[in-house]
Amino acid sequence: MLGRGALIPSSARIPLRRPAVSLLNLPDAVIRGTTSTWNRWGSGDHPAEVPISTFDPSARRSLRIVRRAAAVAAAAFLAIGVASAPVWAAAPANDELAGATHVALGDHITQDTTEATTSDAEAAFNQNCWLPVTKAMVWYTFTPTADTAFAVDTGASSYSAGYMLFEGTPSANSMITCGAGSSGAEAAHAGKTYTIAVVDWDGDGDQANGGNLVLDLVDRGPLPTLKVTLDPRANVDKSGAVWLTGTYSCSLASRIERQTPSPQSPTSTARGVSVASSTATRSATIRSSA
Repeated sequence: MLGRGALIPSSARIPLRRPAVSLLNLPDAVIRGTTSTWNRWGSGDHPAEVPISTFDPSARRSLRIVRRAAAVAAAAFLAIGVASAPVWAAAPANDELAGATHVALGDHITQDTTEATTSDAEAAFNQNCWLPVTKAMVWYTFTPTADTAFAVDTGASSYSAGYMLFEGTPSANSMITCGAGSSGAEAAHAGKTYTIAVVDWDGDGDQANGGNLVLDLVDRGPLPTLKVTLDPRANVDKSGAVWLTGTYSCSLASRIERQTPSPQSPTSTARGVSVASSTATRSATIRSSA
């Protein structure tokens, strides 16, 4: 029996023929040369003397362990790279007009606007409003089902929230009103869409961007109706002034601000219109000079 690493005797040598496939594809044997000038295939009539050693299975296991360790290290490196990558917070869905949140009159809305932005085109809406700045702009729309009065209120927000109110498509010309805190009563008509832009106008001077927005869309109820009836005849005084007389009536008159005549004078004149006091705030006599 040949010992490990022994050479095959000349009498037992078998000429080697060049294989059709590489020996690298044969995992069950390891062929080693004894010198740097060793010719694996021999030459002419002198076949090569090939020392043969048995295959050590532990070598394959060691290779597998090394490969697995390398794979684990690569995966760990990749995980560290992903974990350390910066994470950017996303802007809210209604950061742009196309994503405006639809609300209804009477709604109470809260929203974090710290990641909201304002584009140059959006900032241009401020040309007719003159807020100091228009940071963290977010958008809302509503469409009333009946004629009504309403108010926009942002006063409960954690930052200085201002608003711009538009009828139809927002533009500098379609702006109805704007301001900070709370608006006065505004008229809204059934079927028309109104758009609200809420901004941080930095009135608190903290240089922060937005905060916790609290928006109340206050429903002021139906709009009042005004009816005016003129007498068929007019009067002309000595100065040549023509006086028109008649009556007017107003629904929901208790919600209408009007000038009340003083006790000393039964009439009160404003812009050429004289209103005589009557028994109630729902009707009065008018006299107008022309």
